[in-house]
Amino acid sequence: MNTPVEPMILTANTYYMKGFGGSAGRSNERKVIKEVADYFTEIGLTVTVDEGGCTGTNGIVEAICTYSQSCKNVYKTLTVYNKGKLSNITALRKLSNQAAVRRAKIDGLLAA
Repeated sequence: MNTPVEPMILTANTYYMKGFGGSAGRSNERKVIKEVADYFTEIGLTVTVDEGGCTGTNGIVEAICTYSQSCKNVYKTLTVYNKGKLSNITALRKLSNQAAVRRAKIDGLLAA
């Protein structure tokens, strides 16, 4: 059973991270936001991407991730709502496990 791989930035402590700045920083911002958006899609969330981050929702869980860099610092937030109440990354991990179970069932049916 292959569980979707959670991007490291979702749980990383960015306090000690150094930003790139300039075009390298903008490129890295786009790369990180795409990585998070792909993860949200893989666990079954409908994703919208904007300039500063991405939002994923499935009607029950809503996850909002923002990411930016300056020359000196990295700024990241992850806000998760489960049934309209503020939650944490555990809600996303449960969705990830459910997605893995669904994928295993589909693979089992295709193999039969």
